[in-house]
Amino acid sequence: MNEPMRTREEVQRAHDILAGLILKPDIAARLDEDARRLIVMNLDVLCWVLCHDHNLSFPGMLKVIEDSMTAMGFGLARHPEMQYPKGDNGQ
Repeated sequence: MNEPMRTREEVQRAHDILAGLILKPDIAARLDEDARRLIVMNLDVLCWVLCHDHNLSFPGMLKVIEDSMTAMGFGLARHPEMQYPKGDNGQ
């Protein structure tokens, strides 16, 4: 099965846009704290996807969640219906 994925360029562009919102003081000053927090959380995930070694918050959080779920007896499984856009079965 050929799974649809964004290109590296698309992911990098999304990363750069979000980083720009946070790193440019004139833009960051216009964002409220909730917006900044949401942008940073999304940026953390994109850094993880792009294998940036400077960002350890998302992989650390992911490990804590996975370990906690495993300790509670929950199994983790892939759900194709959550992975593909509506009408796209990955083929």
